[in-house]
Parts: sequence; C-alpha cells; structure tokens
Amino acid sequence: MVSDQGYVPAPTRRRPHPATLPTSKLRIPLQIGAGDVGVYYIREPRAVVGEGSEVECWVDDNYQGAVVISNAADIDDSEPTLQMIDHYVARGSHFVECALLGEEGQGVPPFKIIGVFTT
Repeated sequence: MVSDQGYVPAPTRRRPHPATLPTSKLRIPLQIGAGDVGVYYIREPRAVVGEGSEVECWVDDNYQGAVVISNAADIDDSEPTLQMIDHYVARGSHFVECALLGEEGQGVPPFKIIGVFTT
C-alpha cells in the first residue's frame, strides 16, 4: 500500500493503493535470509500511462544504491514484473523504502507496487 501522505505499513491481503503524488513514500520492514531484495510491481502499456511514472527504491539507508523503476513499457497489457534492487544484504531485519519521483504537487500516473520479496 502506498500512501500519498507519508509512511504506511504494508498491509497483508489487501489490494495495492497506487500513489499518484510525487514524494509519496512506502517503507516496508522485512527479514532477509540469502541477501537478494526485489520489488514486484505492475508494468503498464505506454498507450495507457504515456510516459508513466517512476519510483526510486533502496534498502535501509543505502540511498546511494537506490534503483529507479519505471512502470511504462512497450507492451499490450499490464503485467506483474520483478525488479531486483539489492544483492548481498546481510541476514536479519531490514527495510525497503520507495519514493515516487516527479515534481511535488503535480500528479503522475499511478505506480502500483504489489510487494517486496527477499531471498
């Protein structure tokens, strides 16, 4: 669940709430075992979202290692996609943070994050 008002804990068994206001953030606590972290999201056809929108995601305070993910793609139908954002993260408790990019106060097409996955 992404909030247009700041941090919101990730609920279980709910539909994603897509963010449309840049600077919206999502922070998800997680347990890491083998060290890989990925964000599962919906890619959208350019015919529907135009240039689309982008989020920047990182693990813990590793902002310099942030990965930018775009939801616009040259596809016919929306599709779930996994984007790996970090590798070799130490075993234990961590968090993933994602921020919707764009100019504050100007809406962008919805960016739909399904979940964050770890190995």
